[in-house]
Amino acid sequence: MSPAHPPRVSRRRLLQATGGGVLAATAGAGVWARLSDHPPRTAEPAGPGGSLADPAAQSFLQVIAHADDGLYFMNPDLEQSLRGGARSVTVCLTGGEADGRNVSRRAPDPARVPEDRAAFARARANGLRAAHAAMATGNPAARWDVAALSLLPGLEVEIQTLRDAPQHQLIFLGLVEARAVWQSRAASLRGLWLGATGTLPTLRPLGTPVKRQFHYTRDQVTETLVAVLDRVRPTVVRTLDPNAVHSRRRPPATPDRDPRLVGPRYYDHQDHTASAYFAQAALAAYAGRGRPAVVENYLGYEAGALPNDLDLEAARRKARLLSVYGWADHRACGDPAGCGDRKVGGSALNGGSRNWTRSTRLRAPGSNAWVRRAADGRLAAFAVLGGTAYCWAETRPGSGSFGAPVPVGGELL
Repeated sequence: MSPAHPPRVSRRRLLQATGGGVLAATAGAGVWARLSDHPPRTAEPAGPGGSLADPAAQSFLQVIAHADDGLYFMNPDLEQSLRGGARSVTVCLTGGEADGRNVSRRAPDPARVPEDRAAFARARANGLRAAHAAMATGNPAARWDVAALSLLPGLEVEIQTLRDAPQHQLIFLGLVEARAVWQSRAASLRGLWLGATGTLPTLRPLGTPVKRQFHYTRDQVTETLVAVLDRVRPTVVRTLDPNAVHSRRRPPATPDRDPRLVGPRYYDHQDHTASAYFAQAALAAYAGRGRPAVVENYLGYEAGALPNDLDLEAARRKARLLSVYGWADHRACGDPAGCGDRKVGGSALNGGSRNWTRSTRLRAPGSNAWVRRAADGRLAAFAVLGGTAYCWAETRPGSGSFGAPVPVGGELL
């Protein structure tokens, strides 16, 4: 049988190998991408260029809601991709302005600190870039070039590029955040997604090169992410959890609540969930336009209620990077808005993060079921890229060499 075609495998075994569904299969694809000794060598799923074993042929896109989401919920995976030399772009959808008070939660009277949401949004962005610089170069004070970028006509975002490693970029849309974990608020990513509001405004951080405030429709948020996908052409896309677990408690009824916002209460921040919905919508619109990507969905707050799955050394490293983000070293960065998020500070490992630092979990962690032996003795490996199941088959039994990936069974999205 030609190595260009997959071996005969039953539909049942295909479903088992791909996890039985899109979420499970995408997690399994992540395991394949990390652990395979023989990654795909052809351009069909990877796009033009070299092998995925070459960092120059890899690109990672993270879509997050708040500046610290990747540090809490995607590390150490995030750091491994930054340090590996591949391109990495992180899109932060909201300004994360919260109450506008950049003060430690342990301060004696945080309410006495004046509100300044534009300054707090800038301080969080400064903390994020310091943490990313530390991961990529070892120097949290590394310089970044900051500019306004138009991804859609009439709209601008802020883009920051690490000067010593320009393959690392941060993109900030600056949309207002929900300012509440689960309480209904029409002016939020969730409200925009559900149609409770027609547009969501941005909040311009202090000192941003973005010239004015914008108002995004639901479609414009999705189209902006599609434009980023076109720009980055990622091999791996990381998002937060689109399927957060429901609480048994229902949100309290309020007479003025938009009926479109009525729904279950989740064990996660509403911005996290909505950011994942927008990322999924963008991926669906992007399908077929670029190379297929592995998609990985990370648990948010729910991870803190589950058993720890990181060893102490990894958790301490994760906490140190969060301390950089939290400005625990009180370093000078030359920005009067502040150099990090004091609400996080240096307490990430010791209770301040509700145990989030001790775990990093995928929504569907996958298994080793993505490899099977076919009837002719060849190994067949399966993964889902861009919503389509692919099969890699050995060129001959026991060779350890795999042929080109072939789509199997049609699209799953």
